[in-house]
Amino acid sequence: MHNSKRLAFVILAMIMVVSLFAGCGTSADNQASQAATSAASTEKSTPESNEKTSQASNEKVTLIWFDSQGAVKSWNDENFKAFEEKNPNIKIDFQVYPDNQWKNIIQTKLSSGSGVPDIVHAPYSDFQSALSAEKNFETLDSEPWVSRLIKPEVLKFNDKIMNFSFDIPVDTAGIVYNKDIFKENNISVPRSYDEFLKACEVIKAKGITPLLIAGKDAWTIQIWQSCALGDYQTRKQPTLSADINSGKQKWADLKVYEDMNAKLLNLVKLGYTNKGVLSDNFDSAVDIMGKKQAAMFIMGEFFIPMAIEKYPDLRLSIFPIPYDNDVYLANQGVSGFGIPKAAVHKKEAKMLFDFLSQPDQLERQHKTKPFIANFKDAKSVDMPEYKKDIMDDYVTPGKICMQANDTIYGETGIDGSGAWQLYQAMLGGKMTPQQVSEEWGKKFADLMKQKGIAGW
Repeated sequence: MHNSKRLAFVILAMIMVVSLFAGCGTSADNQASQAATSAASTEKSTPESNEKTSQASNEKVTLIWFDSQGAVKSWNDENFKAFEEKNPNIKIDFQVYPDNQWKNIIQTKLSSGSGVPDIVHAPYSDFQSALSAEKNFETLDSEPWVSRLIKPEVLKFNDKIMNFSFDIPVDTAGIVYNKDIFKENNISVPRSYDEFLKACEVIKAKGITPLLIAGKDAWTIQIWQSCALGDYQTRKQPTLSADINSGKQKWADLKVYEDMNAKLLNLVKLGYTNKGVLSDNFDSAVDIMGKKQAAMFIMGEFFIPMAIEKYPDLRLSIFPIPYDNDVYLANQGVSGFGIPKAAVHKKEAKMLFDFLSQPDQLERQHKTKPFIANFKDAKSVDMPEYKKDIMDDYVTPGKICMQANDTIYGETGIDGSGAWQLYQAMLGGKMTPQQVSEEWGKKFADLMKQKGIAGW
C-alpha cells in the first residue's frame, strides 16, 4: 500500500512537470509569433517594404521627379508617356521648382528625410557638394545600362557611378561665332589672344562689331572668367580649386585672374565690342547675331539653336575663351539624374533609367535637344554642325575642361555671383582689373567664413 502511494505520487509529479514544460512551450511559441508579427509590422512601415508591397500587389506607383523650371523644358514628354504605357501601374509626377529656390528645397528634403523625391535632376557640381551625393544618393554601378556606356567616367564621383544621363555631358561655353563672317574674311579660329585681336581688327574694318558683350545681364560677362579659370586649372595649376578654397591661394595674388580681366577690358578700350556693353542684354543678342551686326558673342552653346530657330540660315559655332594660347573649351553646367537613398520607389526609378537608355528613347530625346549619346548602341542621328565641330575639335582630342563655376565654387557651394557686379564696374571704367581681384578676394573670404569652411 505504501509502495502504491509512492508510485502514484511519482506519476503525478511527472504529469505536472510535463504540463509545466508544455505550458512554457506554448508561451514561447506565442512570444515568437508576436515578435514575428511585430517585425512584419515594423518592416511594412519602411520605404523599402512599402515599395515591395506595392509591387507585389501591382498597386499604382507614383514616381516623384524633382526638377527646376529651366531644366525641365528640355525633356521630351513622349519618352515618359512611352514608359507609362509600358508600365501602366507607374505614373511620373514632375515637381518643378523655381530656378532660384530648387536647391534649398531639395537640401531641406534630403536632410529632414521628409517628402524625398524618387529622382532628382541637378548639375553635377551640386550633386558633389551641395547635395552630398555619396551620403544621400544611390550607387548605380550595377545597373544594366552601365555596361553600354561609352564613357562611364563622366558619371562618376570618387569612382562610383551615382548619376544617369543620356549623353556624354558636353554643354560648352566660350565665344560663339558666325562661321560665314569668318569664312568671307579668311579668318581662322583664333588660337591665342594675339590672333583674336587680329581677327577683331579685320572684322571691325568691315563695319561689323567684332564681339558682342550683353553686359546688362551680369551673368553673361562671367563666362569669360569662369571658362578661362577652368582652362588654367586643367592645363597649368591642377590644385587651383584646392589652393583657393583652403586659403593658400589668394585672389589678389592670382596674376592670371588679373591678366584675363585686363585682356577683356582691353577689347572694350580698343573698340572691338558693342558700344552698349552695359546696356545690351541677352534677349537682344539673338537679333544682333542673327542680323550679322556682330560676329562673336561671349556665351554658352545653348544660344546657338535658339538663334538658328529664328534665323535658319545662320551658321554658328563656338571656340574657347582666347585669354591664352591653345585654350581648352569649357564645359558648363552639365547635369544628371540621381536616386536618393531615402526614395520610396527606388526600383521603379531604376526601371525608368534603364528604359530611357534604350536606343529608341535616345533617338526620341535627341529630337528635343541634340546631344552626343553616351551609349554604344545609340542609333546614328544627324548632329547639328556646331555639335560636330565641338566633337571633332575638342571632345575627341580631349581638349575639354570644367569651368570654375563647377570647380572652384562648385566644390564648396560658394555663390560666385558676387564677382559679376565687379566685372560690370570694370567694363564701365569704375574699377581696374587689380581692384577687381582685391575686392573679390575680400568678398570671397567673407563667404567662406560664413560657410564655416576650414582654413578661413
